[in-house]
Order: sequence, then structure tokens, then C-alpha cells
Amino acid sequence: FQYSGPLLHLFCTLLSSLRVAFKMEHENTLRRAKTAVENLIASAECEWKEYKKGGKGRIIVYQRHNDDSKLSIYMGVAEMALSPSRVLQLVSDSEKRREWDPSVVFEDTRTVKSWKTPDMGEILIYRDAHSSMLGGIISGRDMSNIRNVSVDEAKYESVFVSVVDASLIPEEKKYVRAWCNPSGMIGKIDESTGKLKMYYVLETDPRGKIPSWATGKAIAQSIIDLLAFLIKHE
Repeated sequence: FQYSGPLLHLFCTLLSSLRVAFKMEHENTLRRAKTAVENLIASAECEWKEYKKGGKGRIIVYQRHNDDSKLSIYMGVAEMALSPSRVLQLVSDSEKRREWDPSVVFEDTRTVKSWKTPDMGEILIYRDAHSSMLGGIISGRDMSNIRNVSVDEAKYESVFVSVVDASLIPEEKKYVRAWCNPSGMIGKIDESTGKLKMYYVLETDPRGKIPSWATGKAIAQSIIDLLAFLIKHE
């Protein structure tokens, strides 16, 4: 049996509509995620408590509790003499990634799907994979997420959130599938100093049997590692 004439046209139209709906759903998810991250950055200082410092005092990581998810949210803040385009270049450089993310498993970390939008920049459906720790006592983790990267001369924005449809990136037995609520890095040039002020908000659940105190320390250190890596390349 072969499709032909009106039936083929109907099939192609339906397929095109499904693709458009798929993209719109994820774009809207990222718009909501970006608003959530921006609201966290703009929230009152009294809602955050200082958790850890790094980078010789240039990086401060704050913490607050999310009553809805029952998780802690962490936010790193740092100023740096970098342009938004330079930040994008640095965080996109796979050869340099091990400097700030030594546990990344490159062979299992990849972009599954991507497309560009006129107002949001590039959208990626992406898989991050990380190796096991403590001789395999803590299993490796992977994360299926959708992310948006947007850069202009005045700001850098990279927002991501876990993909709800796990079938887009099937789970593998060697990894525990981690989860993240709206998270991301947003940086804007401070006109008074000419420097880029970066905010890195991260709310993630690594799943599995990891104590919350250990999770907190690991998340805070990962934020410091990335921001310190950027500062190093001023």
C-alpha cells in the first residue's frame, strides 16, 4: 500500500502540524523556565542565605528552600570581565569542559535535537552524562533536558529544564536519571562597571540514595567550578 494524492498531502500536513506543536510546547516550557529563573534572581535578599564562597571571594553561592519541590535552590553570583559572546564560546568548548566538569562522559553527552527560533535563539534537546564516583558506590547520572541559549552584546542567557517526555532520550541501566527544575545562567553587562554579572541558578535532584547534605555540597561546588573557570579566562 502506498500513499498518493490527497492522502499523502493529508499525511504530510499532519506530520508538519505535529512537528510545529512539538516545538511550540518546548519553547513555551522554556519561556516559563526563563521567567522562573529571572524571578529567583530578582527575589528579595532575605529569601536567600549565604551557603559558600569560592574563587578567592569573588563567587558567592546562596541557598533557599523550594516548598513545592522540597528541594534546595542554589544561586551563584560573580562579576567578570568577559563579554557574553566569550562566555558562550568558553562553555561550548568541549575540550575545555573537563576544567570545570571533570566527571562528564563525552561519549554519552550529546545534542539529540536542535532548532532556531526568531525570538529565543537556539533550542536544544540535550543529554548530559556523568561518571560514577567513589569507585562505583555512587552510580553515574544522566539528565535529559531542553535548553535555550541566547546571546547578544549586552547579555548572556542559558536556561534549561528537564524534559518531561523521557522517550526522547531513553534511560540506560548504567545511569540514574537525574532531574532539574527551571535552572540556568543569566548574565548582564553592568553599565557602571562594564563587567558581566553572572547568576547561575540550579535546582536539581540527582535521585537515588544520596544524602541531601552531600547533594548540596556537590551542587554548590559545581556552580563555583563553572564560574571560577569563566573568571580564569578573563
